[in-house]
Amino acid sequence: MEDLFHSILMNSSSFLPDDILNVHLNCPNAVIAVNQIRMVRAVVNLLGNAQKAVDAKTGVIRLSAESSEGHVQICVEDNGIGMEPEQLTCAFEIGWSGTGSTGMGLGYVRQEVERQNGTIRLESTPGQGTRAVIRLKEAMCDAP
Repeated sequence: MEDLFHSILMNSSSFLPDDILNVHLNCPNAVIAVNQIRMVRAVVNLLGNAQKAVDAKTGVIRLSAESSEGHVQICVEDNGIGMEPEQLTCAFEIGWSGTGSTGMGLGYVRQEVERQNGTIRLESTPGQGTRAVIRLKEAMCDAP
């Protein structure tokens, strides 16, 4: 997880100011068997969406990960504009966009997470923010 988070931060540093991003990696030694390049792209996409949703002066984005019960949970949370319940129901559909973009982002994220045997869900409250939660199975490693 430490390597994955390092890559995520390197790939998001060009558009995401340090002062709005809080990072909490509670499981640096956890191991997940994923295509790192694709998972980095997926999480960076979520960070980009969060950055677009928050206020430039008061926005806060939290990237976190924790390990529990054989799974790693990666969360991207923001205190941005949030999403209406109707938007949540179609947010992962390819071509749907709440911002006028191409609508490829969240569809791609879900596709990649599921391709790697994980799940993703969105939680949101209009005017309060959004939380994206990726859940992946933790890989078992043999101790040396």
